Amino acid sequence: MSSSAERSTKIFTWVWLAPGLLFFTFVFLRFVNSGYLLVLFPPVCAWLGHWAAEWYTNLHWPRLLKNGAVALTAASNIAIVLFAPAYCSYASVQRFEAELHSIQTALPQIASSRETLIVGFDSHFLGYRHAGYYLPEYATIQYPEVKLVAGKRIFAMQHRNTELATRPPAAGYRNFVLFPLPSDDQEYRDYLKKVEARFPKQDLQSIQAGGNKFITGPIADLPLLFPSARQLAQR
Repeated sequence: MSSSAERSTKIFTWVWLAPGLLFFTFVFLRFVNSGYLLVLFPPVCAWLGHWAAEWYTNLHWPRLLKNGAVALTAASNIAIVLFAPAYCSYASVQRFEAELHSIQTALPQIASSRETLIVGFDSHFLGYRHAGYYLPEYATIQYPEVKLVAGKRIFAMQHRNTELATRPPAAGYRNFVLFPLPSDDQEYRDYLKKVEARFPKQDLQSIQAGGNKFITGPIADLPLLFPSARQLAQR
């Protein structure tokens, strides 16, 4: 690559990366959101590949030694993808899928879809979307509300159909259940405790099933999570 072409490519790379890096640094820097950083990886990986090719070409090592270094690097990369304690590793995805399956099996045994509304969270693992798509017979709503120009709205889903509601579709339901978050992550556990703290302790019930803890409460307590649902408490 000529020096002028390399300079133009570097400028293009920074134009691509800089807005995202600034956004994640000053607005969105939380480990739970780290998966979104994957959108910045293509140019980084392209440069790493370019530098690796130059290194391989210019390094005056015996071919066997250079090939061994390449193989070791490739093996390390594969190990990271398979086993790293990261959002996108194969081990994390497998653990998530097993936990989701256990919830999918256990929840219908302790809570009827006719009487129970699921409250899911805006979360990558075991979030509102997973609750809605993997338990389609239940009505599922997302906490927290979203702020739009038209006002606060609540994402609601049933039978895999999503809508933006002005208040939870709580009519006909007796109670709600908080969709469990991953139990092996301290940040998730702390977040769930903050949500539980919004309710009177005597109103919540903890049920263990399938290795998961399900927190349930009366439907009349939903206004404590959703200001737009305050009228429900008067019904």
